[in-house]
Parts: sequence; C-alpha cells; structure tokens
Amino acid sequence: MMPHMLLPCFSEVYKLHGLPASIVTDKDSKCLVGEHPKEWEGILPIAEFVFNSSINRSTQCNPFEVVYGSNPASVLDLAPLPIPKKVHPKVEEMTTIMQQVHQQVKAKFEATNTRYKTADDQHRKKVTFEVGDLVWVLITKDRRPNGQYSKLRKRKYGPCKILRKINPNAYEVELPAHMSISNTFNVQHLSTYHDTKAP
Repeated sequence: MMPHMLLPCFSEVYKLHGLPASIVTDKDSKCLVGEHPKEWEGILPIAEFVFNSSINRSTQCNPFEVVYGSNPASVLDLAPLPIPKKVHPKVEEMTTIMQQVHQQVKAKFEATNTRYKTADDQHRKKVTFEVGDLVWVLITKDRRPNGQYSKLRKRKYGPCKILRKINPNAYEVELPAHMSISNTFNVQHLSTYHDTKAP
C-alpha cells in the first residue's frame, strides 16, 4: 500500500468495516509509513470505530452488531494474523500506537457511560402505579394535533384512571372522551392524584 493511501484507509474503511486481514496492492517497493496522530482529524476515525464497537446501555449491543450482526476486525486483532518476516519498524510502531489509542478511547467511553448512568439513576424517581390508581396526566406539545397547542391551555388532566400497566415505564390511561390522542403514557408524564377535598 502506498503511504498516501494509509490515511484514507483508516479514515473511510477502518471506522466502518474494521481492519481487513489482507490488502491487495501493486506490490510497490515503498514501505508503509505511519506517524503518531498529532491532530484530532487523525484521531476521529479511531474514536468513531471505538464508539461503534462499544456496548450501548439501552440495546446491550454495539452498533456494529446491530448493523452487521458481528464485530469487524480491529487493530487489537492484529497479533493473531500471519505477519511477514520482514516488517518495517514504522509499521510496528504505528500498530502499537493504534492499539494504545484504541484502548484509551474505549476506556474513556466506558468511564463516561458509567458516569452518566450513575447520575441518571440518582435523579430518576422510581414511581409505579397499579390498575385503578388515579393520576394526573401531562399532555405534551407533540401529542396535540397541529394547531391545537397553546401555552395558555392546561397541560395536566385528571384524575385519570390507570387501565393497564404495560411495563414499569408505560401505562394505558382512561382519558376524557373529547381527547382524541393515544392513551399510552410514559411514567414520567404521570403523577399521583391527591384528592384535596377528601376528609
């Protein structure tokens, strides 16, 4: 591979499909030369590949598994590949650098995901309702038909009865007959109804 082909290969091929096991070239005599990335432009393709191979907290799969059904080869898989007896020192140096960057970026992604999850869990209210419970329902702008949303209209309706618990995060609610919208709501749009007139 010509030296000037290295960056396009990693910028366009590696980030989307992983590292190919072999590359067919015109057997050019020039060596493949890589340098330590000194700018973000050179790091971004690696970061994108690491992101695409990192487990998503919601799906428990990484984007590569969702799109391709498997994980493509990465620089960390270089060791088991058959390596020619003569390898230019710069190639070995670049491989080591790529492995280090790959591991560092992956560690950063994992640390960030853990931090976000911890913060999210601390602020999340664990509220559950049962069938028959009375609740306030928050009607958001996106639920209103076009032209019917107004900041002056009330946004909370109630009391509304819980008809069905789909899962801990979603409920079917009994809405007034005049409201022609879906009666399925996320738990974050529901709140317990307290009868202030009760003795």
